[in-house]
Amino acid sequence: MILEPGQRVRIPHRADLPGHVKIEMANPIGDGWTLFVEQAPGTFAKVELTAAQAAACEVLTEDGAGDSAALLAGLWTAWMRAAGSGARSAVLASTPLRPYAHQLNVVYGAMLPQPRLRFLLADEPGTGKTIMAGLYLREMQPCTQPVSATPSMMILEVVRRGEDRKAGVAVGQAAAGVGQVEGWGLDQ
Repeated sequence: MILEPGQRVRIPHRADLPGHVKIEMANPIGDGWTLFVEQAPGTFAKVELTAAQAAACEVLTEDGAGDSAALLAGLWTAWMRAAGSGARSAVLASTPLRPYAHQLNVVYGAMLPQPRLRFLLADEPGTGKTIMAGLYLREMQPCTQPVSATPSMMILEVVRRGEDRKAGVAVGQAAAGVGQVEGWGLDQ
């Protein structure tokens, strides 16, 4: 077997190498080979092969004889995996809301990965707690029964600014000037 730079090969006796690797440099030494292969972009490994090990290597070729259905299934799987891990949320795709980075980090980086914990969002006014709560509630909608405790004077402000609609949270009907939310029995 002749091994050349640029070929993609699978080296069976090296389980530490990820599938097929690209040969960057190939030197025949006696009846074996010394290869430098790229494991990941920018990461290289030196591989020494005997003649028997070199013969057992599988070299990828572009002969058009591959199973197109298997290729399509593999591409679809890779695409779905990338789409699932790259997209933070289906909720964000279905709302006009464009949260700030700190809001995304709190909801998708801290709260959602730990669904069995309870959270208290507390911070200065205007830091986006309503938006974070709305994102969290919309993501967890099928499996939670949330309770929101908001001072009645703040409920009027939330409704006035439209944060309840942006975040997808129903805060009820605020009675103007009274500070009471119908159906919740909260008075100022």
